[in-house]
Amino acid sequence: MKEVINWLTLLIFCFAVSCSQKQVDTAKAQVSDVKVETKDAKVIDGKFVHVVLFWLKKPTDKIACTKFESSLNNFIDNSEFVTSMHIGKPAGTDREVVDNSYTYSLIVSFDSKEAHDKYQAEAVHKKFVEECADLWDKVQIYDSIHF
Repeated sequence: MKEVINWLTLLIFCFAVSCSQKQVDTAKAQVSDVKVETKDAKVIDGKFVHVVLFWLKKPTDKIACTKFESSLNNFIDNSEFVTSMHIGKPAGTDREVVDNSYTYSLIVSFDSKEAHDKYQAEAVHKKFVEECADLWDKVQIYDSIHF
């Protein structure tokens, strides 16, 4: 939305440089009638988002996957600090910029960085790591804050 407004402002300015005041006033009136519709997307609850990608050593091993999923779900269900969550697998989208090489994704949000830091020290988090660390080859984390 901000980009559209900035673009329209620039357009008016450029037009104003080359037009009379009457033409500028007419252009402003036409632009003010433009309605920009945006989809009301839901914002993720929480100000701090923690994205974790897991690469399991044996991604096709049903026993390993069941153990991982069970432990991960138990951990997230019992976390005191998680505001919202998403647990998933690669969507299989076929685009050059998409990385489908991971086995599982975990996206959780928190009310603050401090809540995230407490989550890291939680007994249920430590138990999950202890139960499952031997199942993965790699873990990649991306943390972000809402601006």
